[in-house]
Amino acid sequence: MKKTIIISVLLAITSSLYAQESAIKSMQAKGLPQTAIPAKYYFDHQFFPEEQYYQFDDADLYNSTVITPDNSDLGADTQYYVFVVPQPQKPDQDFTFIDLWICDENNNSYRVFHQDANNYGEQMALDIHIFRNVEVRDSVYTDKKTNQRITRRMRKGVPVLALQVQEYTGTVHGIVSTLLIQCPSGKTQLMRGEMPVAVLSPLSNMLMMAEFEMAQHYLITTSSTVFSESPYQSTDDFEFFNVQYFTPTVNIYKPTGELVNSQQLPTDIIDMIR
Repeated sequence: MKKTIIISVLLAITSSLYAQESAIKSMQAKGLPQTAIPAKYYFDHQFFPEEQYYQFDDADLYNSTVITPDNSDLGADTQYYVFVVPQPQKPDQDFTFIDLWICDENNNSYRVFHQDANNYGEQMALDIHIFRNVEVRDSVYTDKKTNQRITRRMRKGVPVLALQVQEYTGTVHGIVSTLLIQCPSGKTQLMRGEMPVAVLSPLSNMLMMAEFEMAQHYLITTSSTVFSESPYQSTDDFEFFNVQYFTPTVNIYKPTGELVNSQQLPTDIIDMIR
């Protein structure tokens, strides 16, 4: 009995590894670089030994995906996979530059972002958020039987990527920003001083299942301001005593980079004593 269970487990593991290998190989056969790594897996293991970059499995592959809708007559939902391709690091580079690749469920792949010294070369990529922009257009027709003029809202989604980047200064104090990347155009927008926090995927279970993926995504970022004052003279207990008024803000953006709303949060008073 034990032998049967062990054999079943081994077969399951082998099957999973084969499926993952086959999926990647199918993508590579149609142009995905051999060094491509699922994006979320890459950033989760960015500071691990390099040999761990390629130990991902099916779950890691699907953690780096987004589903986009298409409710046109011939359309359907499409699943996109997002990959990081690390570039060889030159001796004078402080960190690794990356490329970002997209691959659809038909294994068609293309590069959406290339980093070099002249293209965000001072920004170190630290994390990624994968979501969608749902573009809407009206399709108007006249029903022959009732003569009604009917408007259908045709919804088609495209992938959007938001990189968390930090200006490389050699310290932890470099400015953190959001780099928004539109797919497939590759158009970029740097939201300086704003860190991407999460993708807001609205609760849609009150819709029928066929419409679950029709809802628009939003990007949440956070920024902060600090005002500091020194209300006390130095004493034997401290050289300086600063009172810092730290105020965070939450920002909500459309996937296109258009600000929807900002909410300032309560100010936190933090003492800095040395």
